[in-house]
Amino acid sequence: MIISTTLFKLKKLSLYGQFFVDTYRVVKQVKQSGGVIHMKIKPFSLRTVTVWKTHEDLLRFRNNGAHLTAMKKSKSFGEISSFTWESETIPSWKEAIEKLSDNKK
Repeated sequence: MIISTTLFKLKKLSLYGQFFVDTYRVVKQVKQSGGVIHMKIKPFSLRTVTVWKTHEDLLRFRNNGAHLTAMKKSKSFGEISSFTWESETIPSWKEAIEKLSDNKK
């Protein structure tokens, strides 16, 4: 499985409403994507974890639809950190946060 975790830091709290609308559209896209196994989202801390069958499934999602549109606007909202790795198990939030933190250094 391919695991992807993200953390978004908004420039200003006032951007949360529009960011949330974009996030809702992306979540709908994830749910309709072939190849997604699992998704977790923390809307207030702006963290996600998605689990994909293959790297190709992840790329097909990432490079299309609402996600592509959101990526194009992301710099106007703030800064994103992400990390992707292979695993045979679905990570806990703690593991995903540690992976992202360890790989930002």
